[in-house]
Amino acid sequence: MHKVSAEKLAELKRYKEKYKHVIKNYVFEPGTLVQVQNTTIEKSLDWKMKPRYHRPYVVVRRMKGSSYIVAEMDGTVLKEKVATFQVVPHKLRYGPVILPADLQKVLDADTDQPDELEVTMDNDIEDANTYSGPDYVFYGMGSRDRGVRCQGLKETKT
Repeated sequence: MHKVSAEKLAELKRYKEKYKHVIKNYVFEPGTLVQVQNTTIEKSLDWKMKPRYHRPYVVVRRMKGSSYIVAEMDGTVLKEKVATFQVVPHKLRYGPVILPADLQKVLDADTDQPDELEVTMDNDIEDANTYSGPDYVFYGMGSRDRGVRCQGLKETKT
């Protein structure tokens, strides 16, 4: 019995030594930018055409079982926890990422329940991006020529 367990430990030690450059144990602190692996594409037939990782998220908290609660860049907390193997560090390509000021409320929350981590964002960002001009109705746009040509663009009266 002891010989078998000694062989298993020796094999485990050889495995760790052989794959030490591949095996990485990340521990992310709150506020760290991460990307989440897209595991829903693993069994689909067109998985090569789909993104492997979802957009950058901000770590809110690490749970006891080493899963993570993450939030989007606008402060929206994801409903489900994310497993440790799905989380990788986000590498900046173009420059520093500016986080919204209200995201700090999510990071400072004192609860372990994701349902209680809801944050109401300021509406001034949404108001700046809201179009307040006239409404338009597009006629004659089929699924084939959507975005290519517009037939019968008419302004509606409101």
